[in-house]
Amino acid sequence: MGSALLAIDTGLMGPNYSISTACAMANYCFYSAANLIRRDEANIMLAAGTEEEELAGGEGLSWLR
Repeated sequence: MGSALLAIDTGLMGPNYSISTACAMANYCFYSAANLIRRDEANIMLAAGTEEEELAGGEGLSWLR
């Protein structure tokens, strides 16, 4: 949900999903984003990970504002 809200707020388009795998989440997100680029399904990706779920108004990716 947090990634969808971020995409809406910033106008980002393309694949958008949240992965919940605890501590391995960021690594899996980077791997998944790299594979989308390798397969020419995306030119550029924004990948990030946070341990707790962030909803509207959360601080997980506040540095993007």
